[in-house]
Amino acid sequence: MIFDNSNISFSNSDIGRGIILPRRLTSELAELFGIMVGDGCIHLRESPPNRIKYEILIYGHSEEDLDYHNLTTSNLFYKLFKIKPYIRDVYGKNAIKICVTSKAITSFLIKKMGFISGNKIKNACGIPQYFFKVKDKTIVAALIRGIADTDFYLVFKIRKDTKFKEHHYPLIAGQFASRALTEQLKELLNELGIHSHLEKGIRKLNNKL
Repeated sequence: MIFDNSNISFSNSDIGRGIILPRRLTSELAELFGIMVGDGCIHLRESPPNRIKYEILIYGHSEEDLDYHNLTTSNLFYKLFKIKPYIRDVYGKNAIKICVTSKAITSFLIKKMGFISGNKIKNACGIPQYFFKVKDKTIVAALIRGIADTDFYLVFKIRKDTKFKEHHYPLIAGQFASRALTEQLKELLNELGIHSHLEKGIRKLNNKL
């Protein structure tokens, strides 16, 4: 998949920092997009006088996710766009946010990659259809890896068909507010030959970013 970036505008700050944009869909770009689907958002904020602030944010736990974002997320941004994001603590919470401000990058993620700005749940953010047409399965796997690294977890359950009473059966699980997204993930996992199933449940989210 080749991107025509001729209609993407660069701000003076973008030009001064030497920001570049990818010309084709790669595993690295798919992985970063997966991270964004899992824990990221894009905000277009009004910033006086008569300006718009283009902001990319990715949230994580201040201890459990710090090394991951310092190494993986930060390096992906630099390899793809030649910019290093900055990481800040979220005041009053055990959380961090990874920040990138760039008109060109936000425009690229929205116009070319199909990322939805604003509230992802309200705006039904999911996986763009072009990922379902990609023939290179390493790109699909990278997308799922990005989502899994931010939103999946390991649990151990009791299997009723065994004599063991302890929680010993390992499962990799993820919980999403969007059923459409979970169905899309299941379809892509099936394409990779990975068995999965959907469970409907309700979970109270406390201090969810």
